[in-house]
Amino acid sequence: MRYVNKNSSAVILLLLSISLLVFLGSDRRVSIDIDLTEQEEVVDELENDEELQPISLINKYIDSCETWGKDGMLKSRDYDCSSLFDIEMASYYYIEDTCDNVGFTFYFSEPVQIVFFIIQNLVDDKEFSKNSKPREIEYHNYTFELDNTNESQWVEVEDFVTEEITILITSSYPGEISSEGDSTVSGCGVQEIEFFGKTQ
Repeated sequence: MRYVNKNSSAVILLLLSISLLVFLGSDRRVSIDIDLTEQEEVVDELENDEELQPISLINKYIDSCETWGKDGMLKSRDYDCSSLFDIEMASYYYIEDTCDNVGFTFYFSEPVQIVFFIIQNLVDDKEFSKNSKPREIEYHNYTFELDNTNESQWVEVEDFVTEEITILITSSYPGEISSEGDSTVSGCGVQEIEFFGKTQ
């Protein structure tokens, strides 16, 4: 006659129950781990999307600008520099003086990341030839030498976020030279400056 140990059976059932709970719990942890991994992937995709934000013209974010003279002081409001960044304006910036030590400060309505900007000298060949034009410029602790041309010139900027940028013309190319060796016109003209980058 065989005897069944009820205590042993109870212990076996208890162990089986614990094993089942552990198994189910491990499945739940796996599910949580998968969910967290998926969330991290979504966050990474969003961050990558921000990094891949296309570079575009950001002149529309310029609120205003100021013109600086040779003495480092602001020129009067008669020297309007809005024509430099407002691409809808048909006019251009001009002063009856050489371009040396003339500067422009542009103020943006919100922080922007400037990647590069384009300087366009006077487009009209006659006006370009007879007036002085920028040669060396300083911006954000950098110096860049422009060519003596009325084609668009690309100036790269080490990416930085800012709400303003100042461009100072430190030297210039002279206008047409007369038969006596003097410049026929001492004016300075710049067609436009276009900034490219990203908003923050």
